[in-house]
Amino acid sequence: MFMADFRLILLALLSGCATLQTPAALPVCAAADVITTIGGVNSGRIIEANPLWRSSVNAGHFAPFLIAVAAMVWAIDRWANPKVSGVVAGVECGMAGRNLFLMR
Repeated sequence: MFMADFRLILLALLSGCATLQTPAALPVCAAADVITTIGGVNSGRIIEANPLWRSSVNAGHFAPFLIAVAAMVWAIDRWANPKVSGVVAGVECGMAGRNLFLMR
């Protein structure tokens, strides 16, 4: 299961900047990051390292994290140009891949 998920994320990252700049890339990559973070923290295999979310996410309070990610996706979709959206999508997919790697 891990390798299949990891390969899908790696494929998204290696597919190029044009794919990451599509309107669907950022929400999909952000969702992958959120799902792998929550799954990893709930399983006890990873802890959240981001100092903004560390205390709430590691304590099992995911609402602030989910709201912030949704707000970030909405704001970038509304105001940022496709290059910024592509960079953020690449970072989000990279974090999801890192989470999967750490959960193996």
